[in-house]
Amino acid sequence: MNMTDWLIGISALATLALAIAAFLSIRQNRLVREQDFSRQRLDNILNWAQTGLALLSEEVSVQHRHNIELLLSRLEPIHTQRESMLNSSKNFGINFVNAVFKAVTRLESYFDLANKIAKGPPQPEAGEQGRLVEAKQETHQAFVELLKSVTDLKVELRL
Repeated sequence: MNMTDWLIGISALATLALAIAAFLSIRQNRLVREQDFSRQRLDNILNWAQTGLALLSEEVSVQHRHNIELLLSRLEPIHTQRESMLNSSKNFGINFVNAVFKAVTRLESYFDLANKIAKGPPQPEAGEQGRLVEAKQETHQAFVELLKSVTDLKVELRL
């Protein structure tokens, strides 16, 4: 074997080493992007849940239709994002999806009940007021549980 043969062999090994390094770099980059995407989706769900919880924590008198209409207008942004939150949760396991689904369904029930009452007489009946307060409490609890689920998942995934 002469020197040219050795150089060809070394050149081939160097090319192979570069190809392996490029493959590993691309793979690592993809994993980092997937983690960033997961972190972003969880942060979006976390922000949605925090906003919902803040709105649900506010005291609103349900004795007048005007107050209920105001409540509906304040809840509208988180209400319109509910499907997006469900879609964002789908890659994080069934328990997390269930927590998001519970918050979404409770929010929908609360929103629908408030909307129905808002379209009624200026002063809602006491029974309707009671159902609305109960629905608000259930929705609030679902959002508290969702916040806990998001926090637990972020710890579990080390995000």
